[in-house]
Amino acid sequence: MSHHRIDMMVYRRYGDDLVTLELAASVPGGCGALSGRRTELARPVAASRRTVTDVLVQAGGEIRGLYEELDARLLDLGDGHAVPLQHYVAYRRRNFACVRVLAQAQALVVFLRVDPTTVQLIPGWTRDVRRIGYLGTGELEVRIGSVEDLDRSMELLRTSYAAAA
Repeated sequence: MSHHRIDMMVYRRYGDDLVTLELAASVPGGCGALSGRRTELARPVAASRRTVTDVLVQAGGEIRGLYEELDARLLDLGDGHAVPLQHYVAYRRRNFACVRVLAQAQALVVFLRVDPTTVQLIPGWTRDVRRIGYLGTGELEVRIGSVEDLDRSMELLRTSYAAAA
């Protein structure tokens, strides 16, 4: 018997280009026979994880309204469509935008396919995320906390949409 932990994973495919993995059960490894007492063989992972949709439902009216405005503007750019995933909403036309909802910070974080070297980065609004780990796709993070932030982000949203063609 192996000394290594054995994990059972559940995978889900979203289209042809995205696969998610979720831990379904975990079994500790060990050597020798099991003793007469019952051990914890499989520890199921809680099935009730909060998704981005749950966060939006529980979020206040202001952030929900801001998300709905952003959603409408992203979909108005053309033939893209929204796909809610566990941690973010992907806007697909080859993933031109990924939107995370930060309910406690009352902000939306959008990851875009825009080269950060072509944009003047403004602290608190835009950030180069090429060298950090994050959930989503894209190289530029844009933080939107108000309709004014959304208005000034529109050119970046259009650039990302065009880059995904």
